[in-house]
Amino acid sequence: TNYAAGFANSASLQASGSGRLTININNGTLTDLNPNVMYATSVNVGANGLLVVSADPLNGTSTQFRTSGASIFAQGAQLSINLVSLQGAQQETYTILQTVGSGTLSAGTFALNSVGNAPFLYYANASYVPGTGGGGAIDLTVTQKTPAELGLNTAEGNALSAVLAAAPLNPAIQSALLAPTTQSSFRSIY
Repeated sequence: TNYAAGFANSASLQASGSGRLTININNGTLTDLNPNVMYATSVNVGANGLLVVSADPLNGTSTQFRTSGASIFAQGAQLSINLVSLQGAQQETYTILQTVGSGTLSAGTFALNSVGNAPFLYYANASYVPGTGGGGAIDLTVTQKTPAELGLNTAEGNALSAVLAAAPLNPAIQSALLAPTTQSSFRSIY
């Protein structure tokens, strides 16, 4: 079920008279397929909620909710990332939620490597970055694994940089490298 342009799955979305959106994900999933800025009054992810965001490193865009009200990521809230292109850098940080104005943010602790759906090629970690006056941000840091962490032999590892540099020139190859989420599925396509 689509709830808004670029969104899929189950969540509670409410538009206010100011043209801003209130997003509540308590016992469901909200998948944002649009790696761009969206203004919302608040984004609240409960302990049984999952927010899936998108990033397009090749074009320098990612999901970024800018919230002006009180947003909450409860302890146990889950995040997942949909990468639509390969990263050019070894590590990229995507700010997926940033408070603006008098917006506030409270968040639990995110476990190491707890961001779901990351391509096996990368580690993905979420962090709460406190700001002044109760504001703050939620960042997702995506780091490319080393050839050894990917389970590649020496020859395969030596070719990795060239493969990753050439892959964006062929959308099918790029998609094939981003699709696997396990070592065995990555090894079968590499």
